[in-house]
Amino acid sequence: GDPGKLLKVRLEALGEDNLKSLLGEAGDTALEALADYAERGEGEAASFLELIEVLEPGGDSVVHVALDGDTVVVYCKPDTHGTPGKKCVRLAGRAADVIGRWRLPLKVKISIEQPPLPLRT
Repeated sequence: GDPGKLLKVRLEALGEDNLKSLLGEAGDTALEALADYAERGEGEAASFLELIEVLEPGGDSVVHVALDGDTVVVYCKPDTHGTPGKKCVRLAGRAADVIGRWRLPLKVKISIEQPPLPLRT
């Protein structure tokens, strides 16, 4: 969908003031980058924001995304045959298209393995 409308809906759902108070000064910078992307699709963060958006975070086919060196690893929910689901493969292809269009020094890899566990301290 339209990035500006998506940002507005998501900020309304989260509560922009709540988000700013939670994130502090870094939140203002992040929200400015999001607004810049939503309005013009430009700016340093725009390429990564677009990359994240095409992977449909919170959706049902991409389980996790990780950066491993110069590789964006897209962890897909496997289908009934144990292969990556078609929708996840399509989304990973869209991510590769975004990477190519923005000329990012990255490549995409699809995995159905368990995503890495978060580090605990």
